[in-house]
Amino acid sequence: MIEEKIPYANYEAVREEVFSLEKRLADLGVDRKSCHIDLVPENFIESPQGRLYLIDWEYSSMNDPMWDLAAFFLESEFTRQEEEAFLSHYESEQTPVSREKIAIYKILQDAIWSL
Repeated sequence: MIEEKIPYANYEAVREEVFSLEKRLADLGVDRKSCHIDLVPENFIESPQGRLYLIDWEYSSMNDPMWDLAAFFLESEFTRQEEEAFLSHYESEQTPVSREKIAIYKILQDAIWSL
């Protein structure tokens, strides 16, 4: 068993960059709504009648909906073009803020899962 901690390469620099994103999100504004928080493809179930259901709500909470979209895009391995196509139907008005928040949330989710 390894008893000493083995740090990630450039951990401190990466940590500073990740924490700087908190300020940027505050500047962009976080609009909290009811969110699923675990929006992975496995949580979408299609009934025999073709209806789509979203299951597994135990992590749901008030959060920025862009967090859910970031998780969905990451876990579904969307290409940039697929993300843009999805967002063109999801948002009635395309905003650079939404795109930036999704990018930030992707970074944060990857950082969380790396721990």
